Amino acid sequence: SIALPILFPSVRIDGRDYGDGSLLQLTPLAPAIHLGAERLLIVAVHGPNRALARKAPPSAPPSWMTIAGFMMDAFFLDSLYIDLERLKGINENIVNCAPVAGTPLRRVETLVLSPSIDPTLLVSRHRDRFPRWLRWLVRESEDGVSPGFELESYLFFDGPYCRQLVELGYSDTRSRQDEIRQFLA
Repeated sequence: SIALPILFPSVRIDGRDYGDGSLLQLTPLAPAIHLGAERLLIVAVHGPNRALARKAPPSAPPSWMTIAGFMMDAFFLDSLYIDLERLKGINENIVNCAPVAGTPLRRVETLVLSPSIDPTLLVSRHRDRFPRWLRWLVRESEDGVSPGFELESYLFFDGPYCRQLVELGYSDTRSRQDEIRQFLA
């Protein structure tokens, strides 16, 4: 979850406040595994190598908006891929080692669905509809090199942009429907 608890306040249910727990969840797969999940269908909001895919020219440092966006990725998203790597290692050990009686370890299958187009590229197409405060932030941070759309992709909730994200998710899922059906069977 990336519900941004700073922007979205907690909700009171039966006298207790509930908010986004992802800030404290450094191992996002652990709760489902501890509850006995044998397979995890994971819907990610970007691929594992997003930060590596974009390279700004070395002549100028990244803007504060770009840095803030990468910090948001680190807070909310990178732990997913770290946890997936950890689970992959555990699964390999389970397969390659002789079973030990009484061990609580079991193989957990995963299927990760991530967008075929980076949401930061989509949000840049909607820049003309940014609210005034977001346009101001972008303008104040512009360095002419790194547009900083990582942060905007977290903060922009425009209808056409969100519809484009939903359409992308639908299209990407349809393109993998056989794989998904087989995984869930």
